[in-house]
Amino acid sequence: MMSKLDYILSKKPYKIVLSKPSKGSKYVKITVDYIKGRYLFDIYESKKVLNKWIDKGDFFSEVEGFMKDFSQLNAWSDGFEYSLKKTKKGKLLFFEKKTLNSPTKRKSHNRKKKYIFEEGVFVKPLHDMGIMKLDGSIVKSKYNKFKQINRYLEIINDLIKKDDLDSINILEFACGKSYLSFVLYYYLKEIKGLNVKITGVDLNKDTIDFCNNLVQRYGYKHMNFVCGDINTHTIADDTDMIISLHACDVATDIVLYSAVKKDIKYVFSAPCCQHEVFKTIDTKEFDLIGGYSIVEERLSALITDNMRADILKACGYKVQIMEFVNITHTPKNLLIRAIRNKKNIDFKRIEEIENTAKKYNIRHSLIEMIKSLNS
Repeated sequence: MMSKLDYILSKKPYKIVLSKPSKGSKYVKITVDYIKGRYLFDIYESKKVLNKWIDKGDFFSEVEGFMKDFSQLNAWSDGFEYSLKKTKKGKLLFFEKKTLNSPTKRKSHNRKKKYIFEEGVFVKPLHDMGIMKLDGSIVKSKYNKFKQINRYLEIINDLIKKDDLDSINILEFACGKSYLSFVLYYYLKEIKGLNVKITGVDLNKDTIDFCNNLVQRYGYKHMNFVCGDINTHTIADDTDMIISLHACDVATDIVLYSAVKKDIKYVFSAPCCQHEVFKTIDTKEFDLIGGYSIVEERLSALITDNMRADILKACGYKVQIMEFVNITHTPKNLLIRAIRNKKNIDFKRIEEIENTAKKYNIRHSLIEMIKSLNS
């Protein structure tokens, strides 16, 4: 076997692909690219990809060492393709042919953007959402959804990765069918290796039953869904994170108030249907705006979310407002991402925000809710 392999490697291939892993192998595939005098090995395991640079002198032995884990090797040199295939009976098949369709030579280590979920690694929730095929490839028409999901996970991971967590308890209000929570559970549990608990709360019993059936199918032992109301649901003392991607209007303020009251460390909220400010705002105070209902409505929504962010800051949170696309909607939304680093509430700042709002006849429920904590 090695003589044929030695022959292929002696042809100085610029690309090699090892595929069809042996039973029990921890590898999925390995690709090798010759780049500027060295070889870059991209080693694909089930949940991660490792990169390894190898000098020319160690190249032969490195490929030989990996061959025991695979039954197929394909390689390309200028104008030629080579392949080794091991049959089920152990017979070795060797092919060499001229080709005009060789892969493009890789010129640098930089590739297209790597996502948290790598193509080729099967994730059942993504398959059930119609985004991923059984072989782990992405349905072409769903690629934007795939990118949006990865972006959502990046937004969460960027906030929590600094804390080096071993476990995390997450509560999602107004969860709906909660596709993103299933994906989040998989990511935190299977890829990051955390002890994860996720609870979803929604008013719709049929939705809750649907989600709990999925929990059973996936075998997610520490994920459950309950029928409940944002106003009355009891938040567990060990809750670390609150997510709210579907709460409308003042329901978002109730979620944010609950997070402050229970000293929740991480908050992710994508508000929608911000009607409260629109009902009362006096746009006559804005010289350049007024008389166009759609403009006033959008302005009111932006003011609402900006005030929410400022109120959270006054409550000890570091806050960002980010662009976010919910996978169930095409239009871009705003996402409030917050992490609490101080427990004290600056009620003087809350009063300042309220006084500024009064100048424009703005009423904001979150202000009243937070003021109720000043006792």
